[in-house]
Amino acid sequence: MKIVFVSNFLNHHQLKFCENIISRGNDFSFIATENIANAGYQTSTERDYIVHWFKDEEKQLAEKLIVDADVAIFGACPNSLIKLRMDKNKLSFFYAERFFKKGTWRRFIPQTRKGVKDRIIQYKDKNIHILCASAYLPLDMKLLGFPENKFYKWGYFPEVKKYDDIDNIISKKEPNSILWVARLIALKHPETIISVAKRLKKEGYQFHLNVVGDGPLKAQLEKEIIKHNLSKQVCLVGSVTPEKVREYMEKSEIFFFTSNRKEGWGAVLNESMNGGCAVVSNSIIGSTRFLIDDGKTGLIYKNGNVDDLYNKIKYLLDNPEKRKELQKNAYASICENWNVDTATERFLNLIEDINEKGESSRYEYGPCSKAEVVKEKW
Repeated sequence: MKIVFVSNFLNHHQLKFCENIISRGNDFSFIATENIANAGYQTSTERDYIVHWFKDEEKQLAEKLIVDADVAIFGACPNSLIKLRMDKNKLSFFYAERFFKKGTWRRFIPQTRKGVKDRIIQYKDKNIHILCASAYLPLDMKLLGFPENKFYKWGYFPEVKKYDDIDNIISKKEPNSILWVARLIALKHPETIISVAKRLKKEGYQFHLNVVGDGPLKAQLEKEIIKHNLSKQVCLVGSVTPEKVREYMEKSEIFFFTSNRKEGWGAVLNESMNGGCAVVSNSIIGSTRFLIDDGKTGLIYKNGNVDDLYNKIKYLLDNPEKRKELQKNAYASICENWNVDTATERFLNLIEDINEKGESSRYEYGPCSKAEVVKEKW
């Protein structure tokens, strides 16, 4: 089967998926639409299956591959390349985070509405299906008239670590350890760190909270820690390597994720679950309602409700058996469902189902299961 993946560049999140497609005997090409070799991104350019649409000498080949392929996946790329494919009405997938990160009201802005319609909504009756890298992409698209039966769960699939004995990893975690990982910027809401720590200390909890990350709000956070006498409880670790982040996750019992609606996916949630953390995540984050089965693989708190966040962290500290259950279930969910190997196999089966039946209901959970339209209020 001939498959093309069209996006601005081949990043580290996509690489293993592409190579899995090839390893399963498919004729695969990645069409790179932007020259970002010197832009400082984590990208893979030295692959014999990459065709550079932005190079004059490869443009014609790239466009021929897009039109001729049995299946095309479109990520971040010019609208004109999607149109090339849709003019032939051949099986395609559109891969994206949500559109209205600043609010669904933005669909009423004429320029925004036209931009989304020109990119994908105009093809709602064509042979194109949606790989949702956000639980809220179906809502955004439905509000503009896209049919609900074409949405499938997808996302980002960071490296999965498999441990010989997850029970041993969990048993060695630092008691009452809490972890927060992100850049110290407004959309990540680092001020919640102080809110949680203040209340835990006031209620007499013994805990240690590591804050991994750096950014413009670090100085303000340092002042708040000193102001509220939290230096013994809260440690600002700063920036560390991805490998070191994973070590912190392996050693931490609880992970909480506080970004707002601008967090398109949030791969740190995949990683913390893979590290055997009991997670508490904001409902509005793109990955939350895909990755977390509330009460089974983690806990979801209501967007903007710091009381709800605090109460769920406190609940995990008070209930070690439930905490351990969530830790084990989170790890199992990533290893069994939310990983690139499972996603690749399911994607190939999804192609088969759509070719035979026009849609798929083969999977009830995880990648390539139906993505329902969910409301933003939790």
